[in-house]
Amino acid sequence: MGKLSFQAYNTVAPYRNSSGLASQAAILVTQTAQAINLSDYFGNIGAGHYFTFEADGGKIYIAAASNASGPAINEQTQGGGPQICFPIPDGQQLPVRFLGGREVGTGYVTNVTYASGVIIHAKLALSGVATGFLRIYRSSLDETQGLNQFKPPGFPVPA
Repeated sequence: MGKLSFQAYNTVAPYRNSSGLASQAAILVTQTAQAINLSDYFGNIGAGHYFTFEADGGKIYIAAASNASGPAINEQTQGGGPQICFPIPDGQQLPVRFLGGREVGTGYVTNVTYASGVIIHAKLALSGVATGFLRIYRSSLDETQGLNQFKPPGFPVPA
C-alpha cells in the first residue's frame, strides 16, 4: 500500500489543538464570498496530508486556489468559469488533498504551488441561512509520521 492509499484509508482523529498542535479549525462563513488561507490556521500544509471539510449550519460552497485573486465564487454561475464552486451539503464531509502542478491558461504555463498556502474560497447560498461554519481538520498521516507533523503557524515541521 502506498503512502496516499495508507492516508486515505487510515484517517486520524480531529485532535484538540494546543500551543504545539494545529489539527482543526472552525471558520465562520457568510453569504459573502471570502478567501481563507489555510496556512493561517494550520501552518505548513505542503506535506500532502488529507483534510476533511464539513459544512455546519448550512450548505457551503467552496473552491480551492493558490491565490485570493479573481472574481468571487457564485453558486448561481453556470458553465465552467472561475466563479464555479462546489457544494458541501449541511452536515456532510468532503475529504480533500491539495495538488500543485501546471495550469495552462491563455497560452502560458503557470506553475501552481501552495508555498504561500492553499486559499479556500467559501460562501453560503444567497437564498439560505446567513451564517454557518466550515469545519476543517487534518485527517491523515503517513504510517511513519506522528502528530509532530501538525505544527501551528510559526513552527517548523520536521522533515
